[in-house]
Amino acid sequence: MSALILGRESTDGIERMTSSSEEQAFKLNGFLIIPSNDEVIYNNTVEKIEPKVMQVLVYLAENSDRIIATEELLEKLWANTVVTPISAQRCISILRSVFKKCTEDKNYISTFSKKGYQLRVKPVYLAKEEKKKRIIQISCIVTIGLVLCALFYLLSSQSLSQPVPEIITPADQSDYYVSAHPKRDINAYIEKKEIGYELSIGDRESERWVIFNIPKSYGAMAVDWSPSGDQLLVMWYYPETYINVFDINLDDKTVSHVNEVLVDADHRYVDASFADESNVIGIRTPRDDYNHKVINISIDDGIISSLSPHEYVKSAKIKNGILALTQRDMGQSHVRLYDTRKKQNIHTITTADLVNNITWMRHQNSVIYMTNHGAKKLSLDGNVTAIFYPYQGQIDSLSSSFDDQTLYAVNYQELPEVWEQKHSSCCSEKIIGGAGRNTSAQYSHDGQAIAFISDRSGIPQLWIHQHGQSRQATHYNTEYDLGEIVWSNDDEWISYKKNNDIYTYSVIMKNSKSLVTDELYVRPIGFSEDNREFFYINHNKPKHKVWKINIKDSTKTNLDIKNITDITASNGRLYYTDKYHRTLNLYHENGTDLEISKEVENFRILGSNATHIFYFIQERGIRNVIWQYNIISGERSIFKERNSYRGKVTSISNTFDTLYEDSLPEKRHVQMQQIK
Repeated sequence: MSALILGRESTDGIERMTSSSEEQAFKLNGFLIIPSNDEVIYNNTVEKIEPKVMQVLVYLAENSDRIIATEELLEKLWANTVVTPISAQRCISILRSVFKKCTEDKNYISTFSKKGYQLRVKPVYLAKEEKKKRIIQISCIVTIGLVLCALFYLLSSQSLSQPVPEIITPADQSDYYVSAHPKRDINAYIEKKEIGYELSIGDRESERWVIFNIPKSYGAMAVDWSPSGDQLLVMWYYPETYINVFDINLDDKTVSHVNEVLVDADHRYVDASFADESNVIGIRTPRDDYNHKVINISIDDGIISSLSPHEYVKSAKIKNGILALTQRDMGQSHVRLYDTRKKQNIHTITTADLVNNITWMRHQNSVIYMTNHGAKKLSLDGNVTAIFYPYQGQIDSLSSSFDDQTLYAVNYQELPEVWEQKHSSCCSEKIIGGAGRNTSAQYSHDGQAIAFISDRSGIPQLWIHQHGQSRQATHYNTEYDLGEIVWSNDDEWISYKKNNDIYTYSVIMKNSKSLVTDELYVRPIGFSEDNREFFYINHNKPKHKVWKINIKDSTKTNLDIKNITDITASNGRLYYTDKYHRTLNLYHENGTDLEISKEVENFRILGSNATHIFYFIQERGIRNVIWQYNIISGERSIFKERNSYRGKVTSISNTFDTLYEDSLPEKRHVQMQQIK
């Protein structure tokens, strides 16, 4: 049966594909598929799957007599949406996991290299006779659909001709880190196993050669080749940080020597890599701090020295004495090239994008860094150029091939869900999930509604969850970075950040308007007590400024608040921490700010409700404990121990109910992208 599209219908702003068989149940051997409910049933066990995953299964069933190319799936099921093959690959992976749970037969969906996918089980439809009566009508629609598809293909042929990342690891494998060899077409991998991790070497065709087993790791890991390719570094954390360097003979597949370079129990490391054949660099912070700095470690004697004065470093790589590093500071990302011999910055790029990885190219004086909007190349002369690298989810472990023609990375996609724990309950309950990424959830002040960001309709939108139902609030046609949600005190407005601007959404009128535009690095704080004014902070250096803006006429006033490290709003009042005096203060417009608490060093505000401010203390042993400060009585106490909640806390209601953001387990796969 040919694929067919009867039309599109819009429900609450969500476009969905409809077909004659999408609502029709069918069987695949012992599985009963009910598309209308997004359910797969086996032995009376019901498995709920995402709507888009169900659409992929239905399309494969409709066309089970042939191989379906990835491009065809994207064209049919993701029309008018900017996506990459990773979207289809993810849906296939979910379907395989569903079938695998219930049967040992793994061949329900076959992959044909460079061709596509095919459903290997013939579907049996439960309403076949009714379907036959509509063949004539369907044939006409199919003809029209084919003409439209041909037109769409012609219009999009230019974009389809662009190279896209290719996943080079099996679907059932989870690689956490990768490093491309500097002189050969092989890679080193750290792969997760049932027990611990495995360090291995290999190309894409042959079986990997295992050289080391890591029993366990609590946090960040790293793998890197030396410039000559004769040494391989591995870093892991359990419970101390370990760095080992292996002398490798690739021809004989032997390890001639293992150098235990570092065992450090006093610092937390996020990365390590080679500086040259005799030194490695590490990015570390004391356990009681979050200020990561770059150090140099001698391989022979383990002597440690500072490599640069930069703070809050996220990633770093060095080549010929030039340190390339990324930093994240108060809503800004910095990409820097620093000459370690002259001890001076060569170039600095500052952006509002999130920059999470950087690597040197092998034979060019350029670095490649990854942002949440794609890859970019920065040369030593300061030129920045974009690199076509479409992806979804997160990118980690960036590495350029020996000939600089291919970029390797680990790609993974977390699917956050929203969980709620009632104050009177010991257990959490998932209340928002099952489709796409659901993030930034915030209670309304009356606790009856939750605003959150979700891409379940294809691109991120503002949603509102109330009385067990979710509705889409915004209807953007272009993908924007949305987040930083704040409710007004009367729950009639929702402010949120859209890229670098701040918007407000009227819950009553159901429309959005811009509140703050053309200002970089802004963050919403909250509303005044009468909800007529709005507070926000601008993180532009050298000073952080807090502004008050009139919602009706957009007039702005700068509030004279100095030395801010953190700030929150409660019932229209502003509370902030002073980085020099280490105090928690209540702001007054007459200039007589009230000091309400001392000893707030390493104090990070999580949020507030009508009576309390919630915060973390960034000290060893209590870092993940949530504390509460009673605004009325001045008492401080523990609100939640770390083992009493899950995921990331995003909101605490006036009745002390708690929202968490928790992600489904993710697969991490190595992918390659041609960058020629």
